[in-house]
Amino acid sequence: MFVLSSVLSRAAGLEVKIYRGTSNYRSDIVLTIRDGMVYRGTSSYNSDIVATIRDGRVYSGRSSYRSDILFTIDGSLTVEEFVAVWHCVTNSY
Repeated sequence: MFVLSSVLSRAAGLEVKIYRGTSNYRSDIVLTIRDGMVYRGTSSYNSDIVATIRDGRVYSGRSSYRSDILFTIDGSLTVEEFVAVWHCVTNSY
């Protein structure tokens, strides 16, 4: 189970943080979604990008190659739905 918290980043727009369990501690942040990038934990470094979201497609890392598409979003997903799909896809291989 994930607890979601969304906050506005002053410079970057909407930022979503996904926490482990029912925690609200910064140390329990699993993923941060900001500006079409999914980062590991609280990081904002390019080396910690685990996925890129662009035009309804979720790519592995910073890639935009067709062969690196993890899954495609047809329509819209809530953050909760995105996390559920992310978990299924990244833990099924």
